[in-house]
Amino acid sequence: MTNNEKARKLYEECGVNPEESTLMPMYYFNRAGQDIVYRAMIVGTLINRYATGKTEGDFIPVTRESLHVGDWDKEGWKLTQSSIYRLEKKKFIETIEKDGQKYIRLTNDDFYNPEIYKRKSLVD
Repeated sequence: MTNNEKARKLYEECGVNPEESTLMPMYYFNRAGQDIVYRAMIVGTLINRYATGKTEGDFIPVTRESLHVGDWDKEGWKLTQSSIYRLEKKKFIETIEKDGQKYIRLTNDDFYNPEIYKRKSLVD
């Protein structure tokens, strides 16, 4: 099964339209902090692009536009790049460089589990 097929199935199981919403695996990362938000954003963006078919193959370019970071957001871009490094180090994503452009793809199937996208109850 390709990443595109897995992503479409995930969105279907979660009952979410990928054209309208992006699933963010916030609860997969168990610590709090700004870096965790960026990791979830990167993974969520990858899965959303797979589900909507906005990729050519599994790799997407690492650009401000493709990862939804504004030109004015220098700190956000720095945190995005740091998060990409950490995700790669944990073997959640893979990076390649082609023609001077960096590309990333999701390599961990844990993110296709609909259970990690369910909201946790604040009161048990």
